[in-house]
Amino acid sequence: MQCFDDSIFDEILGKKEQPPTDFDSDDPQAISGLLKENLPLVLKELSRQAEGGDMSAIREYNRLLLPKEGVQAYIKFSMPEDLDSLTIDDAAKILKSILAAVGKGELSIQQASELAKIVETLTNTLEIKELGMRLKDLESLIMQRLPSPKGNRKLRLISMYQQKDGTYHGN
Repeated sequence: MQCFDDSIFDEILGKKEQPPTDFDSDDPQAISGLLKENLPLVLKELSRQAEGGDMSAIREYNRLLLPKEGVQAYIKFSMPEDLDSLTIDDAAKILKSILAAVGKGELSIQQASELAKIVETLTNTLEIKELGMRLKDLESLIMQRLPSPKGNRKLRLISMYQQKDGTYHGN
């Protein structure tokens, strides 16, 4: 499948010569490079055609200038070197700073939303890590309390029922 129609150069630039052939027309990076080399000329011609009322020129002009996903802003922020030392409280502090930045007008709602998704993922990871550690500690405690295989004691299970006041009662 060819993802680039090289006739666009003839149409937009009005060139009578052959379009460049020293690139792979199926390679998006090659196409991007070629377009960047000729972009000022292409935009100038599209602008001229758009001023004449050519709607397809206006659409193409906008397509070249505006990415599909919209204009993206890049946000620089520092992260701790040792991510293993982060806690759930740290994630809450990060979220608080994001909300403060929105309040100051330093971040848009959309940017804050995207950053909050990262914090949510971080929080979920930290919760899973903490639960795993707690489960490992419980398993270790259970193994310590089990009777040794040499002993003749048997482990006896006790049924527990939660009462209305929240306490447990065994039979």
